[in-house]
Amino acid sequence: MVMDPALMIGQKTLPQLDMATFGGSLMLQLAYGYKPRDPQDRFYTEVKLATRNIVEAAMQTNFLVNVFPVLSYIPDWFPGTGWKCIAREWKMQQERAKNEPYEWLKAHVASGTYQPSIVSSLLQDHKLLSGFSSLEQDKRLKEIGIVLFGAGTDTGTRATIRAIGRDVRHYENPEVFNPDRFMNPEVQRPPVFGWGRRKCPGVYFAEVSVFIIVASMLATFTFSKKRDAGGHEIVPQVELERNSLITELKPFEFELKLRSEDHMQLIIEANPDTE
Repeated sequence: MVMDPALMIGQKTLPQLDMATFGGSLMLQLAYGYKPRDPQDRFYTEVKLATRNIVEAAMQTNFLVNVFPVLSYIPDWFPGTGWKCIAREWKMQQERAKNEPYEWLKAHVASGTYQPSIVSSLLQDHKLLSGFSSLEQDKRLKEIGIVLFGAGTDTGTRATIRAIGRDVRHYENPEVFNPDRFMNPEVQRPPVFGWGRRKCPGVYFAEVSVFIIVASMLATFTFSKKRDAGGHEIVPQVELERNSLITELKPFEFELKLRSEDHMQLIIEANPDTE
C-alpha cells in the first residue's frame, strides 16, 4: 500500500508508506546493522531488485529455458536467446547486491563503528569460520546477507499455502476477513511459516515486527478509502504487480490522517533522522 503524496508533518516529511520498504529495512538492519534512510537507498534498492529478479527468474512461464533446459546450450547469436543477456545482467546485479553492503559492513567492523547484526557477529566469530579460507568466508557471508533479506518464501510449499489456509475443517468461513478468529486458542495458527523441523526460524521476529508496525500505525493514524470529486469512496483495485513466485500487489492510494497534534509530535520524536 502506498500513500501519495508524502505526508508532511511540521518541517519533516514522512517517507512513502510501503510495507515492503519497512520489511526490507528491518532485514538490512538485522543482517548488516544498516538502516536505509528512504525507499531510494542504494543498498535497499539493489538487494530488493536482486530478490525480485530471483523470484521472477524461477517462474517457469517467464523463461522457456526453465521448461526446456536444453535451450541453455543454444549459441547467444541464435534468434530468441535474448534471455541469456538478461541472465548475465541479473547475475552482475546480484553480485553488486551481495558485495556492496558486505564490504560496507567489513569496513565498519574494521574501524569499530559497526552496529550489532548477524553478519557482523559472524565476521568476528573466528572459531566458527576457521574451517574456511578467506575467500570462502566472504562468499558464504555475502550469501547469508542476501538470503536474510529475501527470506520468508518457501518455494517448495507456497503452492499449497492457499489451500491449507482455507481448510474449512480448521477455519470457519475461511474466505471472510476475520482476524479475530485467531483469538480462539483452539484455532490453528497461520501455516505460512511451515511446520516441524522445517518451520521458519524467523517466525517470531516476523510476527512481532508486523504487530509493532500495525499497532503503531493504527495508534497514530486513521485509514480510509479515497473519495472522488463527487465525494464517493474509491474502492482500491486488487491487481498483481508481475508474474513471479511471490504474489505482489500493485500500489494503491488511500486516505491517511493523523489522529491529533499530539500524535504528530510523537511521530516526529520517534523519527529524529527524518528530514
